[in-house]
Amino acid sequence: MTKKPFRNTQEYFHAFIRTAQYIPNLTTRQDILSETGSVLVNFFGADLIGFFEPGKDGEIEGHHWVLPEGMPGTALLTRETEMIVTGVLETGFLAAQQIDITEPYATVFLPILWENQTAAVMLIGHRTSDPIPKELLNIYLAVAGLVTNALAGAYKGFKNIKARKRAEESLEYERKQLLSLFNSIDEIIYVSDLYTYEVLYMNDAFLRLLKKDAVGGLCYQELQGLDHPCEFCTNEILLKNRDKPYRWEYHNPFINRDFEIVDRVITWPDGRDVRFEFAKDITERKVAEDALLVKNQIFETTVEGVSLIRTCDEVIVYTNSKFEKMFGYEKGELIGNHVSVVNAPNDEMSPRSSAEEIMKALDEMGKWRGEVKNIRKDDTIVWCSVVVSTFEHPDFGSVWISAHTDITERKQAEEAVQTAVKLNQLIDTMSVSECMSFTLDEAERLTSSRIGFFHFVDPDEQMLHLVTWSTETRKHCSIPEEHEQNYPVSKAGVWVDCLRERKPVIHNDYISLPHKKGLSKAHIPVTRELVVPIFDEDTIVAIIGVGNKTTDYDEMDIDVLTLLASNVWTLIQRKRAEEALKESEQKFREIFNNVNDGIELYEFRSDDLPGNYLEVNDVTCRMLQYSREELLHHSPLDFITDSHKSSLSDIRKELVTLGLSQFETEYRRRDGTIVPVEINAHIVVLHEKNMLLSVVRDITERKKIEEEERLTRERFEMLLKVSEMQDASETDLSEYVMEVACRMTGSTFAFIGIMTSDESVMDLISWSRSTMLDCKVAVSPIHFPVQRAGIWADAIRTHKPKIVNHYSAPHPGKKGLPVGHVRITRFLSLPILVNGKVVLVVAVANKLSDYDEADVTRLTLMMQGVWGNLQKRRSDEALKMSEEKFRDIFNNTSDAMHLHLIGDAGSPGRFTDINDVACRMIGYTREEMLAKTPLEIAVDYYNPSLEKNIEEQRTIESARFETEYRTKDGMLIPVEVNTHVVTILGKKLMLGTARDISERKRVEEALQLVNKKLNLLSSITRHDINNQIFALKAFLELSKESLDDFTMTSECLCKAERAANAIERQIAFTKEYQDLGVHAPVWQSVDASITKALTVLPMRDVRIASEVNDLEVFADPLFEKVFYNLIDNALKYGGQRMTVIRVSSQKSKRGLVISVENDGVGISAEDKKRLFERGFGHNTGLGLFLSREILAITGITITEAGESGQCARFEMIVPKGGYRFVSEA
Repeated sequence: MTKKPFRNTQEYFHAFIRTAQYIPNLTTRQDILSETGSVLVNFFGADLIGFFEPGKDGEIEGHHWVLPEGMPGTALLTRETEMIVTGVLETGFLAAQQIDITEPYATVFLPILWENQTAAVMLIGHRTSDPIPKELLNIYLAVAGLVTNALAGAYKGFKNIKARKRAEESLEYERKQLLSLFNSIDEIIYVSDLYTYEVLYMNDAFLRLLKKDAVGGLCYQELQGLDHPCEFCTNEILLKNRDKPYRWEYHNPFINRDFEIVDRVITWPDGRDVRFEFAKDITERKVAEDALLVKNQIFETTVEGVSLIRTCDEVIVYTNSKFEKMFGYEKGELIGNHVSVVNAPNDEMSPRSSAEEIMKALDEMGKWRGEVKNIRKDDTIVWCSVVVSTFEHPDFGSVWISAHTDITERKQAEEAVQTAVKLNQLIDTMSVSECMSFTLDEAERLTSSRIGFFHFVDPDEQMLHLVTWSTETRKHCSIPEEHEQNYPVSKAGVWVDCLRERKPVIHNDYISLPHKKGLSKAHIPVTRELVVPIFDEDTIVAIIGVGNKTTDYDEMDIDVLTLLASNVWTLIQRKRAEEALKESEQKFREIFNNVNDGIELYEFRSDDLPGNYLEVNDVTCRMLQYSREELLHHSPLDFITDSHKSSLSDIRKELVTLGLSQFETEYRRRDGTIVPVEINAHIVVLHEKNMLLSVVRDITERKKIEEEERLTRERFEMLLKVSEMQDASETDLSEYVMEVACRMTGSTFAFIGIMTSDESVMDLISWSRSTMLDCKVAVSPIHFPVQRAGIWADAIRTHKPKIVNHYSAPHPGKKGLPVGHVRITRFLSLPILVNGKVVLVVAVANKLSDYDEADVTRLTLMMQGVWGNLQKRRSDEALKMSEEKFRDIFNNTSDAMHLHLIGDAGSPGRFTDINDVACRMIGYTREEMLAKTPLEIAVDYYNPSLEKNIEEQRTIESARFETEYRTKDGMLIPVEVNTHVVTILGKKLMLGTARDISERKRVEEALQLVNKKLNLLSSITRHDINNQIFALKAFLELSKESLDDFTMTSECLCKAERAANAIERQIAFTKEYQDLGVHAPVWQSVDASITKALTVLPMRDVRIASEVNDLEVFADPLFEKVFYNLIDNALKYGGQRMTVIRVSSQKSKRGLVISVENDGVGISAEDKKRLFERGFGHNTGLGLFLSREILAITGITITEAGESGQCARFEMIVPKGGYRFVSEA
């Protein structure tokens, strides 16, 4: 069903005004009944209209239906409706009933009267399950009166005077009934003439507000205090729109109220058009809430419940639904009961007496307004604001109309405030626990609850302290034992939801809560609960809760409980503060007399100096050795010495300008002893007078500690300086330590000695300077045998410090002092032990006071540090020397050396160290090499293989192999590598030594080449000699055979001679060639080779220009022959114009080019082709051939590159690695 909401009372009231203007103008019964149905539907929004009359034979007849679409009229003629109609016809009372006619309807059955009899019943229904509001019921009752009057006027037999009189009486009755309705409404109603402004009517509410009767006066004078019509008057608007209401709001300054107004034109009984005004007072909506009342508790003026009480017997004859609901009764249940049934007993009178008191006032005044303490059916209290007036009812006769407004919330607030006031008055006589119990009992009473609790919350809001329960709760519920009164919030159930949500929480259906954790067996069953958190700023400090109210908790209960909680927490805080203050005062007195410091209060004189003591504590008395009574006759100035860190004038200045001063001084006690003190003085105001409050602390122990700290600091500074004296000798270091030792112990003399390993001899390191100045011993030994030493050596013998504070006294161990030795009064000798052995001895002497354990401790700590430093210095020096030796060997060996990591499976890892030779060999810096591994600088050639080397390193931890290193510029250097596994700092590394075998390789290659060439040359020479011998033999044979032929014989002998000469040249060549390759190639200076050649050659006036002073070449020892042959050939064939032979060198991509050139005639192109062939030339033809062979042994080539006719230039190309410059080596 679609629920249709009811309209507000104002709209229904205006609908009634329109109805009252329309219905009386109808003249026929048919029109009246039909139009009444239309008016109720159109003006009031009714859904169901019908009229019932008694028919023949007692049956009920219905007619003039206005029904929802599809509903037949017979649907209303049910047994239920017939019973209701019969009841209304018999009693004359309206009946409001919820009935089902295919769907729920809220209906009212209204009596239609004729001659004081109920002649018919009018049914009005609304399609909704909500009851019809009481205000609408009253208006419908007035509509029934209008219908009754209209029907009476339309009655055809209505002609005689008696009938007219009855009609007039009926009309007057309806008028009174209407006016009574107007007067029972708290809103303002008045009527005025549209043209003359005359006030024609005012209801009681307006009379009460205006406090005078303005009927007959002019509206603008009586209501506004003006002498002319109001500028805002709505009369013109109403006259222009007669059939429409006009709504507006207005503040009336004359009575200082705000109104919401509806104006319309109606016809007054005398026939004229008048202004009807309905005004609702909205002042309360326009002003701020009253700060003196509990927040949100503004009294509403709308009537909530209405009852009719018969005046003759004070019995309730009618109640509306709101009245029944207000007091918790079923419909009709209150009818027939004495009115006192809803009055609650109080301390002064019974319910009936209360009712009689009200009735008495009604009899006297006709009206009564006041506040009544009522009681519901469930015995809960409800306070009401009640308006009672007298009314003549056609059926019940004289009745009291009682309009009730529920003001329970306001009364609760007032009682809560009264309770708070009462608690404030009683707080001084209560403990904190009693305050909380009183508050809980009052909270139960004000909220009609049965249980209550008050618990504290920890600052972190994680733990509850179960503190107090109400008296009623303690009677019926088991309270937790002491050890159970700390309760974690995490374990608590729904009753701490207010803590979790940080706001008041209501559980009106506790049983159905899904997240509750249950109650203990001894706990009272809970049906409802209200729990409120108590805040101190932003922190929840406590929670207060009530429970088991018979009705639902609401916002008013929250406000009441919050008010009580806030008030009691403030009182608890105050109570705690008072108790804390009292306890603080007791503690102060205890602390004042039992603190470790003296506390003094004394006068602050006009000259800004302290006056006599006013108060001193026990500590001050003990400190100064005077009684309190004695001290009160003295001033602090009587005890303070002249020893101040700050002057008295500075102290006075600080006190005057800053109000405080802190300084150190000394007190002289009664027995004359001095005690150092620290004073904190403050100016305080007591009894409006400046005084000085001082806290005096005995700082004797602090002074000792400060002195000890000074000595400790000096010891550490000494050790720091010792550690910084890296370049100082042990003697200088020892002398410094001795000076510090004397200063720290207050001694005059000191010495240090180091023990031998067997503790038999002490080697003296140093005496203190003062000892050396004062000592006159002729010969001072450096080595002291312990066996012959005196008493000072007991420290060595016993391994313990030796103190002698009376040296002059007899001692069995004393052996006397040598002549000239300084006088000894007392001494301390101290052994420093390491692993049970004395390693160092220090002794100090001639302190002014006795040596003690503090001196032993200071000296021990200092000398242990010194010994550690000495040991470190020696270790560092040894290590430095060792490292220097190692680094010297490492970097100055002729071979490259390196350390590298050993990787997985034995593969070589990154270099960790490398010597300078390796860096020079490969051309990388040390930093570049440390980023590489051996595999990154070696080529793939290994002999034996890399795998075999790694295996040998893994199994026998060493290997030897050949490989080639690639230099930074790309050259290959053959090396022989020896590796060994070594352990350094617990980690295994590979130590490798790499020897450059480039020369060895070149020598081997050169020897191989020489042997090859020697074999070839020997074979050629042997073949040539054999050929010449064969020719010689042949010519000799021919000469024998031709002895007879002289010509033939001579020719043969000549040819034989030529063959013999050829053999002689061959033998000469072998002599020249015999030393080729005999010796290994060596590094030779080019300039020296040139110089040797010049010593055996006739140079004439030819100059040699050598530009190869620092050049060396790796070549066969016959290298100088090359320059000899080149210079000799130049001298022989260069011609007379040759003046200079120049030797120079220049680097090229192929290697180093050594040029030997002259400015002679040069060599022809034909000769160049055979220039280096054996036998080519004018002499033996072997010089250049031999030169080429000598150079070829080490890979050097030679060519002739001069220009014929201009110069001859021979170029020797030396491969890379085959030359070097001495200046770059």
